[in-house]
Amino acid sequence: MYPLVSANEHQEETTGLDARERRIVALARQGATDREIADDLDLSVAALRTCWLRVRGKLGAVNRTHAIALATHDASPAETSNPRQRLVDALTRDRVATWVWQPRSRQALLDETGSRLFAFSVGDGLIPQDRLLAHIWTPDRARFERFLCQGPDLRPMTPIELRVGIPGEYHTLLRTVNVVSGPSPESTLLLASTTIHTFSN
Repeated sequence: MYPLVSANEHQEETTGLDARERRIVALARQGATDREIADDLDLSVAALRTCWLRVRGKLGAVNRTHAIALATHDASPAETSNPRQRLVDALTRDRVATWVWQPRSRQALLDETGSRLFAFSVGDGLIPQDRLLAHIWTPDRARFERFLCQGPDLRPMTPIELRVGIPGEYHTLLRTVNVVSGPSPESTLLLASTTIHTFSN
């Protein structure tokens, strides 16, 4: 179902993952489900979950999305033993968009990568909520709003997938996690988004 993945696998060799684990991460990065990955590797879903536990352990990742981000950006386990700091370090590398959400003013501030992905002009400054939401499509808007308000079921590092881009087109699928949150729903959030698929016209 999925083609052989080779473009970035050499970058992942420094993570300590074996060939099967690197393929699991590479397929997940392409958007494959656990069922699809298990079928590709001729594993049961239960066996794949065990593989994911090993992957997370080797990378020091707190969840699947964190593992993909660390492996994608060639983060070495020797860099630091703090999983959150390793993710923050990875945010400085290419293909990860970081953005800040300010609940009190209901505005977002996107970095240069984020501005391009969301189809805003670089240097636009603070983006009001209505304008931001016009550039986002998700099948569960209520869940996304809980995500921004730090709903109790969407704690830090809980991933959410969004299609973003020019309103009405939304060519890019992002997986977004809340990296840093404050003590209350009114606290500023630091979000990180990785591209998992780009849709053609």
